Amino acid sequence: MIPSALWILLLYVRLAPALHNRSERISVVLSHDATFKTAAPVRSLWSDNVSRLIRRQSGAHNVEPGTPALPEGAVVGEVVFAVRLRKLGLTSIAGIVGAYWVTVFRETSKESPGEDRSLLSAAPQALPWMVLSLILSIFNKWIFIPSGADFPYPLTLSCCHMFTTSLVLHSLRLFKPSLFPGLREGLRSDWETFRAVLLVGGLLAVSVVLSNSAAMLLSVAFINMLKGGNSLFALALGLAVGTTQWPTALQLMWPVLIISAGAAATIHGELYLSHVGLLLLVVAILVEQFRLVLFKSMMSETGLKLDPLSALSLFAPVAFLVAAPFALGELRAAVHVLDPMRGSALILNALTAVTLNVAYSRLLKVASPVTFTVFGTAKDVATAGLSLCIVGGVVTPLQLCGYGATLFGMLQYDRTKRQQAGAQ
Repeated sequence: MIPSALWILLLYVRLAPALHNRSERISVVLSHDATFKTAAPVRSLWSDNVSRLIRRQSGAHNVEPGTPALPEGAVVGEVVFAVRLRKLGLTSIAGIVGAYWVTVFRETSKESPGEDRSLLSAAPQALPWMVLSLILSIFNKWIFIPSGADFPYPLTLSCCHMFTTSLVLHSLRLFKPSLFPGLREGLRSDWETFRAVLLVGGLLAVSVVLSNSAAMLLSVAFINMLKGGNSLFALALGLAVGTTQWPTALQLMWPVLIISAGAAATIHGELYLSHVGLLLLVVAILVEQFRLVLFKSMMSETGLKLDPLSALSLFAPVAFLVAAPFALGELRAAVHVLDPMRGSALILNALTAVTLNVAYSRLLKVASPVTFTVFGTAKDVATAGLSLCIVGGVVTPLQLCGYGATLFGMLQYDRTKRQQAGAQ
């Protein structure tokens, strides 16, 4: 599995120059994404000019030659509004990240009961993960696109995420070792443990890199549509590796099918298809589902019995070491474009990724891989609904049916999980 993961990364590195050479076409694709559309073409034009002004860190008189003229007095007002909005957005993200870490520090080291909860009982761990995942997906896209931070280097961004995760967790371990009971009590130092850590860390690197790369080439609408089938992937993989029994899978099959179909029906926006992006996303989904099963098994009572923070502190350095050599090709260009604005945005983005990884691990501790992906589908549907609220537009009857079907499927899934728990 590890050689296969390295081959996938090598394939991406061979394709990377072509991806960056097509950055202009990619930016056009992203600008047509429903999640980032504005209400009117004029507003979109103003936003593009505002972004240029902000990145140049200059006044209104530095508009580039050839820029279409804006209404008199509009540029200064738009610049002030955009700067305030950006500061408000980044401050809000920092506040959410800080608030979540307060809950982590206050939580006792006692193990949470149950490793396969229903949707309702796992909701306290799921809601922070859903919110942080939504924030980071939009934040990453803003980092990549020319009208945002204009930093189209997914390998470098992925390495920043994994390095920061390793640095934060191991620094935290020095100051508050009680948060890492799995490492404090000692870890088996045999070949099986080493192989498991290396495998999960390698899959983490491949999954993060391919997901960030696919985000450059595909619209959010298309990504959400394809991710709607994650629950089916997880259920099929559980059957293949033996972690899910056939009677259990048959009971969960219909709710999962309803959820996936409903999620696909809620998608709106331009479903732009890039064959390279589609390939990267499909491989990323398959790798992520396999990693979910392995990660869950290592935190279970029948595995290494690791707590979420201990498990993540083991996997993140491995993921960084696997991905770092492949990021060297774009590192020089990435460093060349860094400035205070991009640097501060990247630091906050990396800290958000660390927090998301912690929330991810804590949720997976109390939920099965299938339940985890059901929450992921709910998050994608919520993203589509939020996009409609922000962007505006008419909700079609098909989308209404999709929202209803997704909600009905989740209720049925939760009911089935409760029945299975009561029968045990």
